[in-house]
Amino acid sequence: MPTRSAAGIPSVVYTTYAIYLLSVLSTTFYFWKYRNHPGIKSRSIHITFIGVVAGFFLSTVYLLGPLTQFLPCFVTLWCGSILTPIILLATVGKFLRVSFLYRTSLSKLKAERQRLEEQKEKFKVSSISSQKEDVFEPSDVLLTIDPLTSTRQNSNIEASKSWLNQHSYIFEDRFLIRILGGLTFFHVIMTIVIQCLTQDYSFSASLRDDCLSGWEYIPVYVVGSCEIFILGPIVIQYIRGVTDAYNIVKELVAVVLTTGVGMCIYLVFAYIPPVYDVRFTVPVGVWGFITLWNIHMLNCGLPLVEIYVTNQRSKNLPRDRKHPSFEEVLDHPVLFEKFKAFSVKDFSVENTLFYERYMQLKTTPSILVKNFLTKGLPNEIQNELSTIYNTFILIDSEYQVNLRGETLREIEIRIRDRDYSIDMFDMALTEVKLLMYQHTFKRYLQQEFQPIGGYQSNTDYTLHDIIS
Repeated sequence: MPTRSAAGIPSVVYTTYAIYLLSVLSTTFYFWKYRNHPGIKSRSIHITFIGVVAGFFLSTVYLLGPLTQFLPCFVTLWCGSILTPIILLATVGKFLRVSFLYRTSLSKLKAERQRLEEQKEKFKVSSISSQKEDVFEPSDVLLTIDPLTSTRQNSNIEASKSWLNQHSYIFEDRFLIRILGGLTFFHVIMTIVIQCLTQDYSFSASLRDDCLSGWEYIPVYVVGSCEIFILGPIVIQYIRGVTDAYNIVKELVAVVLTTGVGMCIYLVFAYIPPVYDVRFTVPVGVWGFITLWNIHMLNCGLPLVEIYVTNQRSKNLPRDRKHPSFEEVLDHPVLFEKFKAFSVKDFSVENTLFYERYMQLKTTPSILVKNFLTKGLPNEIQNELSTIYNTFILIDSEYQVNLRGETLREIEIRIRDRDYSIDMFDMALTEVKLLMYQHTFKRYLQQEFQPIGGYQSNTDYTLHDIIS
C-alpha cells in the first residue's frame, strides 16, 4: 500500500479536526458547568467524563495517526486496545446506574404506599379515616395511572427494597469505576502479551499508515465482545421496564446502536480484502473517528439540547391555562398521585414523599386538636417528627432530600435539644417545594400531564404562592 506524507494531507482533515475539537471542548465545558442540573447529575458524571476523555484520545489517534504518520504503530495499538473497552464499558456502567436510580425510586414509592395502606388498616375504625377511604383510595388511582407503582401488583416490595439497599454500592460511580479499572488492567496485560508476539507493533517498528488493521487488534475485539455478551444480559435484565424523564435510556440505546453500526463499518474496511483499496482514499480510522464523534455528541451534546428545549417550553407554560398550577397538583388527590408516579422517572421521589408525609402530619384534624388542648406535643407526634427527620433529613438517610446546609444545621439543633413543634420542618418544606416546582413539575406538565374528568383550572399562582 502506498504511503501518505503529512504534506499531502488535505486541509479538510485539519479543518474537520478543528471543528471536532471545538465541539468536544464546548459541549464538555457546558456539560460540566451544568453538572448540578438534575438532567446532568442523573447521567453518571464521572463515568461520562471517563468515556469523554477516552473517546477524545482515541478519535485523535484514529483521524490523525494514520494520516500524519507522526504516531508509531505501537501507540495506536495501545490506544485502541485500552481506550475502546473503556468507552464500551462506560456505556454499560451508565445503563446500570440509570436502572438503579429508577428502581430505587420505584421501591421507595411502593414502600411508602404500603406503609400508608397498613396505617389505614390499623386505624380504619377511626371515623376520620373511614370518611377519607370513602372519598379516595390511592392504590385504586395508581392502578389506572401506573401499575408499577401499585403495591397490589407486587408482593415482594420489602425484599426488592432490601436487596437494593444492601447492594446499592454496586451501582455507585466509585464501584463502577473500580470495575472499569480492573477490566482496563486486564486489557493492559493482554496488550503487553500481544506486543511481545509481534514485530509490526514493537517499539522499534517503522512508521506507516496502516496501523489500525493488523491481527493484533483481533484479541481486543474478541475479548471486548465477550465482556459485552457477559454484561449484556445483566444490563438487559435491569434496564427492562425502566423509563426516565430525561431520556437517558433512549440516549444510551442510541449510543449502543451508533457503536454497533460504526464498529461493523470499521471492521469491514479494516479486514475485508475487496475494500482494501478504498483505505487509501478513506483511511479506516475515519470510520472510527466519525463513530466516536457521534457518541460524544449523544453523551454530552444531546443532554444540553434537551435542557435548553425544556427551559424554552417551560417559559410558555404559565400562559397555558389548560395545565393546572403547581398548588393545584399538590392539592388534587388524583393529580398528586400522578405527580408522585412521575417523580419516580424524575429520580426525585424523595421530595414528593417528604411533602406528603409532613403535610399529613400538619393537616390531620386530630393532631391539630391535641396541639391546642395540651401544653406540649403528644409523644405520638414527637415520634412521627423524629421518624420524618431520620427518614428524610438526616445526612445519608434512606430518603434524604436536598436541603441547604443552614437548614440542616437548624433542624439538627432542634432535634438534639428535643425542641419539637408541628412547624419545625417548614423551612425544609419550602425548599423541597421549590425544587419540585423548578424541576419536577415543569417536566411533569410537558411529558405526562393529561386532563382528568371533572377537573378545571381557574386559579393562577405566583412563585410567592408556590413556596409560601
